[in-house]
Amino acid sequence: MTTPIDPRALVGQWVRLARDDGPPTIGVLVSVRPATGPDGHPMWNWRLRCSQGTTIYGGGGLPITLLAPAHRADIRRARRHLRRRRDHYTALALGHERQYPQLAHEATMAASDLESLQTQLASHR
Repeated sequence: MTTPIDPRALVGQWVRLARDDGPPTIGVLVSVRPATGPDGHPMWNWRLRCSQGTTIYGGGGLPITLLAPAHRADIRRARRHLRRRRDHYTALALGHERQYPQLAHEATMAASDLESLQTQLASHR
């Protein structure tokens, strides 16, 4: 699947963002807003939460495809990142939940993202 005419339909889904300078970036499309470019052409302002835990922002074109079971290498990489983040922050948070609530939040976000990835992939079978 390539970017639909209105990519807002993919918000909340795991996608592959094509990049000119390397492999695609994998993440959850968090938001998309229509915008107008300096030349008057339509474009998009978007935000993507990556499997590594970072959030990237962009504007202009949105070269994305829906992450599907055929993207095996990307899926393995995303799962590996999510499991590492979940386990790392869970271990750090143990016994420090009150003092550092952000650690538990990061562990919960990674677990939630891993679950949503599994759910999306299962829906394609």
